[in-house]
Amino acid sequence: QWSGGDGRWADATKWNPNGVPGTGADDVATFPVRATQAVTVDADTSLDHIDLAAKVPNVTQTFNITSGNTLTLDDFRLYKDQAADNITICGGGTLALTNQPFYASGTINPVKVTVSGAGTVFSMPKDAASGLYIGSVDENYPNSPDVFHVTAGATAIVANATCVGNVINYGRATSIGRLVVDDGGYFYGGKILFIGRGATVPGGVVCAVTNATLEAEKIGLGAGWHHEFIGSNAVVRAASIEFPLEENISNNAVRYLHMDFEDSTFEATNICLIEGCSFSTGMLSRCVLTCDNLKGCIGISSRSSLVDIVDSCVTCKEVRVSGVSASNNVLRAVRSDIACDSINLGYDNSLQNTLCVEGGSVRTGKFRAGHMVGATEARYEQHGGLFVATNAVLAGCYNSRHCGASFKGVSFSAPLIACGDSIAVVEDRSLRSTDAWMEFADMERMEVGKLFVGVGSLGAHMLVTNSSMSVTYDTNDSTLIGRDAGATSNVLELVDSTLSQTGGNVFVGQRSGATNNTLRLVRSTFDFKTVNSKGDVMLGVDAGANGNRVELEDHSTFKYDRAWMAVGHNGASNVWSMSGGSALQAPNTQFRLGGSGNTAKGNRLVLGGGSTFAVKAFYMYYNAVLEVSGTGNTMTLGSASDITDGLSYLFRPCEEASDTPMLTINQVFQYSVNRKIHVDVANAGIGRHVLLTSTSALAEPAIGSSVILENVPRNRTAQVFRSADTKSLVCSVSPTGTTIIFR
Repeated sequence: QWSGGDGRWADATKWNPNGVPGTGADDVATFPVRATQAVTVDADTSLDHIDLAAKVPNVTQTFNITSGNTLTLDDFRLYKDQAADNITICGGGTLALTNQPFYASGTINPVKVTVSGAGTVFSMPKDAASGLYIGSVDENYPNSPDVFHVTAGATAIVANATCVGNVINYGRATSIGRLVVDDGGYFYGGKILFIGRGATVPGGVVCAVTNATLEAEKIGLGAGWHHEFIGSNAVVRAASIEFPLEENISNNAVRYLHMDFEDSTFEATNICLIEGCSFSTGMLSRCVLTCDNLKGCIGISSRSSLVDIVDSCVTCKEVRVSGVSASNNVLRAVRSDIACDSINLGYDNSLQNTLCVEGGSVRTGKFRAGHMVGATEARYEQHGGLFVATNAVLAGCYNSRHCGASFKGVSFSAPLIACGDSIAVVEDRSLRSTDAWMEFADMERMEVGKLFVGVGSLGAHMLVTNSSMSVTYDTNDSTLIGRDAGATSNVLELVDSTLSQTGGNVFVGQRSGATNNTLRLVRSTFDFKTVNSKGDVMLGVDAGANGNRVELEDHSTFKYDRAWMAVGHNGASNVWSMSGGSALQAPNTQFRLGGSGNTAKGNRLVLGGGSTFAVKAFYMYYNAVLEVSGTGNTMTLGSASDITDGLSYLFRPCEEASDTPMLTINQVFQYSVNRKIHVDVANAGIGRHVLLTSTSALAEPAIGSSVILENVPRNRTAQVFRSADTKSLVCSVSPTGTTIIFR
């Protein structure tokens, strides 16, 4: 037993009875600490264990182990009647605990164990049945804020495991604890470093690393509430860094965690953020993250948590956001650079998880939103900065629901965009994605190699607003809206935008069963320039590709420089619709309404509200219909049209009578007994409606034979006649019965 005061370990007079512990392997040294004191160990010493108990509060027991010397113990015991307030290990030597766990824990008063000074080492080399526990083991005192502090260039090495905040009596009570590594210190936590194991006291379990290095095979926050993992100018290194540790996750077991680092470096195979916790937050500022996998919001049932990565750099193989049943989590990168092989959002049955990028740059290989079975509302948002994908950008895979990506003001490039099903992943078409979406807004520069909307999906929607997109095909591929069987109700919509395509084809509804897909332009331009005299524009390509549409609205323009367009190549009930002063500019094109086979029935060209239709030649087949509404529409044909018998035209006069022709054509308008004009006057106003004007003389209309009046309202009469110059066809609508006019 140490007799008290400062002194040398090797001084026999400082021991009672006189003699120096360590001459026998089973020797025990006892320290009843009644005042602050220091023991200098200046020679290698080995004994069974040390028993240490403070007899008064606020005292410090120092072990000054000189450089090159080692104090070796099987066990270091702190008595539980009143543990020492402060234990300091310093001097540049080594304290080696070779067999038993070390409990840096107090009862009535907290314990602070400090390892200090360059060259000083606290070592626990045993890799099993050992470990460092920071936090009380007495369930009567779970909230004693016990601390293990490595500082001033010192080193602590734990081979087995470290636990900050301890589990007492198999979970019936839990304690708090703090691990502090600073000022050049180095701490190795062993096979696993637990930051918390069940504590629920706010601010109780803390691991703080400042100007120091923290390392272990695995580092993470354990089960419990309110744990903190914080630091600055730190290096954190492990095979896996987890927030929290996966093996400690159970429903509602992990909440209110906080991770906050700045100016630090993280090196790991896996960095897992929001592994399985709820209502937790994280902030990594000016940090460098180097890993194989950055996994955010991935744990079972993790929910309602937020991690920010700010002004930082991430280099990894995969960025993954959301795991099984994870919900309402956000991983946000602000002014940060991300370089990875893949980004995957939305795993099994996850709900409303988001990766948000604000500024900075993202460089990835493949990008997927809605990656796994049952993922719902997985979302990517990027405002500003750069986005580059070297492989593909995919939204909506398997049977994911309403998953997608939003880009605003981003410099963007990708060799393939597929909104609605990944062509590389989805083989089982029973796993069809629904309502996949992509939004591009205020994009001055978008460079795309291939563009697919609705590979085999239902309800995919790509919206491009106030942007300029360039699509360039290296091979004879196609811009596709609705490709495979079951690709239904998919939409590519351009608003106040320009899409310039070079090479390839434009197909809306390609294969049998690709139905009701739409290309919609609103105040936008689609400029299609072909290459090597190849490149077609077709709606309803195969038999069974029915009900697909191209809609040009509000002064939109579709430009095409080659020879062939088909609405309903083999499919039925496909529609090319133009309204609000829109234009088709295809002066070299043969426009075929209805295809070459008898499956291409009921296809329709709709001109409305001052639209301009300019092609080289116009052909109609198999029950096709030319429908005209509004006034001021024009058809400019480079040569005469070819209209097969049995087809028809439909005019819908509007509520306001007008002498402005509904349709003006520069060729003979071919109507007859076998090619009828139908005039639907259901909504026609009273007065004179000029249906069409031709540069050539029109045939005399025969009501019921070449001209059929439909849906004439009660108390109205309608008639169709040829103008005096024979170049216009006029529909006059008038009331029946007595008319009283007051002047």
